[in-house]
Amino acid sequence: MKRKALFICLAVLILVGAAALLSLALSTYGLSVSRYSIASPKLCEPLRIVHLSDLHNSVFGPHNARLIRKIAAQEPDLILITGDLINANEERTDIATELITELSTIAPVYVSFGNHERAYETNYGTNLRAVYTE
Repeated sequence: MKRKALFICLAVLILVGAAALLSLALSTYGLSVSRYSIASPKLCEPLRIVHLSDLHNSVFGPHNARLIRKIAAQEPDLILITGDLINANEERTDIATELITELSTIAPVYVSFGNHERAYETNYGTNLRAVYTE
């Protein structure tokens, strides 16, 4: 009886672990598009906005090609990136700057800092505003 209970506990732990790994992989490498329509009497024409957040230096295909294609397919008028484009303890900014450069060929890009950008500036003594606008 104890052996059966141990087997069931191990099976449950393995399933929970597999589900956690799958969830992590999907959140790190998966891309999805959610569409929302908001009516405003102040707009004469529809305005299409792409909003990105919490990318944390993720790369979707070589040079973020998958992400860039998916964004271009939305035909945005404006691209907003709201925080955590980089990681606070990872020195690389090239992924972020290359992404911003590519996205700016699609539509105007506006970036606001999150806690990782602020911590990065403290950790590395860098002004990211200068890095992002080069």
